[in-house]
Amino acid sequence: MGKDEQEIDENIIELQKENRRLNKLIETDWLTGVYNRGAVQNKVNELINKNKNGVMLFLDVDHFKDINDRFGHIVGDQFLKDLALTLKKMIFRNDIIGRVGGDEFVVFIPVKQDMEFVEERCRQIKRRFRDSSFQRTVSLTVCGTVYQEGDDYLSMFDRADQQMISEKRRNRMLEEKKPEKEQIPGMMIDMRLISAELHESNQVQGAFCQDYEVFKSIYCFTERRLRRTKGNACIILFTITDGGNNFPHFSVREAQMEILSEIIQKCLRSGDVYTQYSSCQFLTMVSDASMENIDCIAERICSCFYKRVPGGQESCLLHHGYPLGIDETKKLIEQK
Repeated sequence: MGKDEQEIDENIIELQKENRRLNKLIETDWLTGVYNRGAVQNKVNELINKNKNGVMLFLDVDHFKDINDRFGHIVGDQFLKDLALTLKKMIFRNDIIGRVGGDEFVVFIPVKQDMEFVEERCRQIKRRFRDSSFQRTVSLTVCGTVYQEGDDYLSMFDRADQQMISEKRRNRMLEEKKPEKEQIPGMMIDMRLISAELHESNQVQGAFCQDYEVFKSIYCFTERRLRRTKGNACIILFTITDGGNNFPHFSVREAQMEILSEIIQKCLRSGDVYTQYSSCQFLTMVSDASMENIDCIAERICSCFYKRVPGGQESCLLHHGYPLGIDETKKLIEQK
């Protein structure tokens, strides 16, 4: 083989490697590393056409929005990655796993089995999920179906999806169902259901963490209440810097924000609320507190923060307080 022919062969090999890499990128879900929706459909159809059998499991995370709303999208993304990793550890080499929606996953097992196998596999996944370290405030609904003559991916997915809808409806009915002796005719039944929906489940000790839009609504409500009660409330903005008035590097910032969130939640009371204001800031609202004791509260949070982060006060935590109330807001607007 001549030198030119050898170079051509090497180039072909490199092109083939690059094509395989690009094909993998096209087929892979960017967040979890499992197959994406289109790839799952293609690969499952290939196996069905070849083997004329298979089991499809459909998984959905219940109340996943609560994770994003309470802890932020970074935590939500990590939750999905952990779930995908747990599922990958449970499947065999020839099984197909993919993310087909925001919090929805499909597992296809290319074997001939009955519904008893499906139900047991669903129970195993639920059990593994309950025992996992990342299961906190949500649960997992798992349904499945087996291959029927003439099936393809879409027909199997549709059956599993219908089972999912029925299962979720049944779970809601069980949650709402009350003993007959507690049932009261008329509007009281509706009010009890409404109260149950509004009630905060899985209450966390300490301050109430909410997304920024909800925080703004709570702020406006509190401001309205203070016009009538003449009480006190203040907001405090905590900002993490590197000690030189610069934002810390993202990798450091992410870890420090997690620590700061935990400290704020524990140091403040259940009647207080806080939100992530930016990638390195938390905004808190403290009830029944005047400006005289806001500094004490802020210093206590800063002290706990410095004890937890590497380098202590080399990572500076700035804080600024401001009283709630219509009079103070008017003054600020007039000053501007």
